[in-house]
Amino acid sequence: GRTTPECQALDGQIMDIDSSIQPGFHWNCRSTTVPIIKDEYNLVGNASLTRAARNEEGTTYSVDARTTYNSWLKTQSSEFQNEVLGETKGALFREGNLNLNKFVDENYRHYTLDELRDLNDKEIQSAFNKVDNQ
Repeated sequence: GRTTPECQALDGQIMDIDSSIQPGFHWNCRSTTVPIIKDEYNLVGNASLTRAARNEEGTTYSVDARTTYNSWLKTQSSEFQNEVLGETKGALFREGNLNLNKFVDENYRHYTLDELRDLNDKEIQSAFNKVDNQ
């Protein structure tokens, strides 16, 4: 729940090595990079890798390393999603089945609700229609 909108949307993204977007986005940022290497240099093989996650109660557990913040958040309660995203964005996330990258611009700055409403994006507008009609 302490992960910023920018870092939520960036989790699991594959970027070119010379991308202008690099971790260390804000004070005390916990984001890191992991290089993707050619299969011929992969010493781990197809081993099952895990990374740490924390549930609503704060208990740490292991998840598959390929689990992104987006896919993890989808498994959490609607109350927790609302706590993290806010009530309206939480509803858009669930009802519109939106990914977190829909809530940020190309520079990973998070959109306000007014900015989201003004976007010419069919998925977002469809999600707003579902939420508004509830």
